[in-house]
Amino acid sequence: MANNGKWKSIYIGTEEEEWDNVLSNSYLLDLVLEGYGGEPIEEHGSYKQIPPKFRKQILTWLRKQNGYYEMLLAYAQNVS
Repeated sequence: MANNGKWKSIYIGTEEEEWDNVLSNSYLLDLVLEGYGGEPIEEHGSYKQIPPKFRKQILTWLRKQNGYYEMLLAYAQNVS
């Protein structure tokens, strides 16, 4: 569960599911590229191949970005 800033909790899935959603969403993928370059995706790709400390760092940074949770929710609603 995560707080979306409006005092509502949302379920965003496991960290692995969250990472898959990031890779599937062009806006969120652009955020990763802006913040970390292409290394996490080019060198590692899948969630399990990224070193645990590095993937935690990336997801923590993403969660602090404006619009992150809204984009996750919008993506989840479009996929359903």
